[in-house]
Amino acid sequence: QGELVDADGNKIELERENFATAKANINQAGKQAPKKIKLVTKAPDLSSNPYFDADLAAGSAQTRKARPLTFLVPGTIVQKAEKIRIYQKTQEIYKQKQEEAFASKETEVNPNLVPLGKKKAVEEEVDNTDDLEELVQMEWWDDKLLAKDITDRKYVEVAEDLSNLNPKLLSNLVDHPVPQAGPNKEVTLGPLPLMLTKAERKKIRTQGRIAREKEKQEQVKLGLIEPPKPKVKVNNLMRVLGTEATQDPTAMEKFVRAEMEARRSAHDARNQERKLTPEERKAKQQAKMEKEASADPIVTIFKVGDLSSKPKKFKVSTNATQYKLTGCALMAGRTNLVIVEGGLKPTRKYVHLMQNRIKWDEDELLDDAGKVVMDEDTDQACRNWCALVWQGAVSTGQFIGFKLQKFDTAAKAREFMVDKGLGHYWDLGEKYEHGDAQHVMSDEE
Repeated sequence: QGELVDADGNKIELERENFATAKANINQAGKQAPKKIKLVTKAPDLSSNPYFDADLAAGSAQTRKARPLTFLVPGTIVQKAEKIRIYQKTQEIYKQKQEEAFASKETEVNPNLVPLGKKKAVEEEVDNTDDLEELVQMEWWDDKLLAKDITDRKYVEVAEDLSNLNPKLLSNLVDHPVPQAGPNKEVTLGPLPLMLTKAERKKIRTQGRIAREKEKQEQVKLGLIEPPKPKVKVNNLMRVLGTEATQDPTAMEKFVRAEMEARRSAHDARNQERKLTPEERKAKQQAKMEKEASADPIVTIFKVGDLSSKPKKFKVSTNATQYKLTGCALMAGRTNLVIVEGGLKPTRKYVHLMQNRIKWDEDELLDDAGKVVMDEDTDQACRNWCALVWQGAVSTGQFIGFKLQKFDTAAKAREFMVDKGLGHYWDLGEKYEHGDAQHVMSDEE
């Protein structure tokens, strides 16, 4: 029958393997079944792990508890105000007694002539508790409720003895005092101005000009003003004058050119009237510089190798004053700093002066003894230099005017800056070395 048997004639049964024959089934059979993901329902116990830190374990989220509303007890604010008034009055009396005690001393005792002896006991503090009842005054709205025989403007405990009250003035009505205006003037804040774009402002100007021209035309029609003369020029001479120009063209051209010159002269005269005088222009520029400096002052720190040259010092000081810059020039041995603060535009001009206009390298660098400093590498005299150390904006200026300050030591110079609260300026300039990186404020800052 075609069955597979062994040598003894027994039937051999082979296990049949399932395999795919089609190409699609072969590709599908080759893919492995996805692994099942085991869900962790309980956190593993990491206490036995030597690298486990219990302090870093995540705690349970806590929700904020709702806070109930708390209402003030009636009279709490009044009691606080009463305590403040009592304290202020007590301090005034204590201060007055001290002044009287000081004024009662006839002569001032010289501490060097006082004989030595036992130390006096410390004076006890002044107890003003007895004066508190006299200081407390009755409020004006409670004054009417008391009887006339005890109305002496002193505090009366009416809670215990109701006989002091005037029953005729008591009722179930609430008294609302008439509000009174305070001593300060009432400030009325108008509506904020509407910010318009450039196109909107141009449109408003055009509409206003058209409205003024229409009003002028209406006045001419009503005979209130004379009509304006025609604006005759050489190119519209024949169109405006017509037959009059053909009768005597030379005379008409002369007349037209005279009118053109008159209009030009009137235009120049109006411009000359509006033109500022040199003094007014200078005052306007100075006011503008002061306004810019007070609004957003910019601080600039320069470090100079040697500031002993008188022409250089004159340029540094004079230009700072002309540009309305405030600050100082500190000279303390080898450390020479120039600190200025002011507006953006004057500061740019001053930076250009310090770095370009003044030729610092013309002079040789001198030491404290006045000798020329030699370069160790080239064996040549070192040239003077100036560098911008730091520049930035501050809220308010700290200097009044510009001054040259000379100190014997760097410690005194730093003490001068610390008194102004600007000790960090000196530290920044003192640590700076020639060739280090500079911090210059950009246009975006």
